[in-house]
Amino acid sequence: KKIILVSFGCFLGTLSILLVFNNSGLGIFLFILLFILLACVGIIISFISIYAACFIVIKDYKLFKSISSAWKLFTKHWIVSLEVGLIVMLLNIVLAVVSIAGLFLILFPSLLFWLGAVLLYNPLLIFIGTLIGLVLFILFIFLIVSVFSVFNISIWTYLFTKMHREGIVSRIVQFLTR
Repeated sequence: KKIILVSFGCFLGTLSILLVFNNSGLGIFLFILLFILLACVGIIISFISIYAACFIVIKDYKLFKSISSAWKLFTKHWIVSLEVGLIVMLLNIVLAVVSIAGLFLILFPSLLFWLGAVLLYNPLLIFIGTLIGLVLFILFIFLIVSVFSVFNISIWTYLFTKMHREGIVSRIVQFLTR
């Protein structure tokens, strides 16, 4: 199995390189098709790895049993997985926008201090202003990443326990069956 997977990966890598350097319309179409295929495979592997980790941590399964159980859980609840994955992706985008806005707000006082130090041409104050900005930047990033990581882990753990114990019906399926 490993030889087949590695061979398949090498084949797809070589094919994608050839398609990138081929300027024909068919080459570009095949590259886009290959990209979509590999993106779908990557998304599925991501879901399976999340569920397998949940089986290992929560249910104390061994690795291969957790992977097969994760595959079964994913195939049973694939629409719900995609819905939650889409919501988490949208939340990642919102988090990026909020983080950029927050960085501007946090770094603005440091920037004013730094500009004042530049106008006074005081190297020590320039260094202190830069250091304050750097420390605030690092603390803000740590805070945002840690809060979102806890939130993300909580979402997937809750979804896993809900799907594994009770089963979950997709919101899309609920909407379409009304």
